[in-house]
Amino acid sequence: MNSKNPLESFYDDSSEKEENDFFQGSVFDSFDIDDQDNSENKINNNINIVPLNETTEQKKSSSSIPTKQPNKFPSINNFQRKNLVMTFVGFKYETFCKKKFSIEALILAEYYLFYRRMNILALIILLLRTAVFIFINPLLSFIFNIILAFTFNKLYLNYAKYKVDKLISSNQDIPYEKLRELVLNAGEVKPSSAISAFIINALVSLVALIIISAADVTNGPFSNFNIFALLGKNPKFDGQIQYEENVNINKYYEIVMPEDIKNEHSNNTIGGIKTYPDSTFSNCSYKFNVLKNYTDAKDLANQMSKYYNTSKPQELQINSITWYYIKYETNETVNVYLTSRNKRVYMYEFTSEKDSNLTTCDSYNESIINSIFYN
Repeated sequence: MNSKNPLESFYDDSSEKEENDFFQGSVFDSFDIDDQDNSENKINNNINIVPLNETTEQKKSSSSIPTKQPNKFPSINNFQRKNLVMTFVGFKYETFCKKKFSIEALILAEYYLFYRRMNILALIILLLRTAVFIFINPLLSFIFNIILAFTFNKLYLNYAKYKVDKLISSNQDIPYEKLRELVLNAGEVKPSSAISAFIINALVSLVALIIISAADVTNGPFSNFNIFALLGKNPKFDGQIQYEENVNINKYYEIVMPEDIKNEHSNNTIGGIKTYPDSTFSNCSYKFNVLKNYTDAKDLANQMSKYYNTSKPQELQINSITWYYIKYETNETVNVYLTSRNKRVYMYEFTSEKDSNLTTCDSYNESIINSIFYN
């Protein structure tokens, strides 16, 4: 017996009717294309999604809306900052913090600053030291070593903090580990800077001494210094001799002048020593000077003997002083005695005019040369 399920019967009878009603407009008749577009726009507006086909004006208006930017700057706390300073200084950090005296700064002075890459301060001290050394007093320039020995550790720690703060402020968009690498590289020592500075300073000092020697500078500790004589042999003798007029010979030699040839009326002095005896008693005179540009008395005596075509120099020992003696004739008779001391040549020169009393003049000469002693 065939009996239908009530549900099946209901479906068979009404399904076809409902399907026809659905497609004939019961739903779609009220859902046309325009309504569909409006509905889509409404949905999009509700979820703040900008349509792909938005206009340029819509883009401008949307871009003008301020958006919250993420914080890109790392937050460096005090512990991290101290760690960066320690990284910059290196393994001697505790030494710099605890000790107030630096042996390295005492010995190396500004070159230790170059080694630690404090180049500006090092250059200033180097220039000041060079000026003091050349124009004031070489020993006084050592005061920079003493000052740096007591102040370097604190100076360097302050310099390290300054450099670290500068790196932090200029690199705020990188992570801490990358920042630490930058600090480590910035704090590395640089021996090449110290070596280069030493070489440059030596060259500058050499040039300054050459200029002083060539310009005959009369002031300062190197006023009587001549680098040409120091670096090489005597220059070639050409008949002309220059005297160092600012040297006080009394510092090196003492002349016990015989009473009978003292000239109380003469004010002409060289090195603080009277130069001319009284012409009313004789027509002869003497000079005792330091020579410019010469360092070897024996060599100069040999050159002079060849130049004036005289016999070879005689070596004399008078009052423990080694003299090289030559005698030559021009319009006058000239007796020359040369000796070396402290890289300088000293010349005692006795001149007799042709009409002079040679016996008297020779006696004067013997008296004077025997009255010269080391001081």
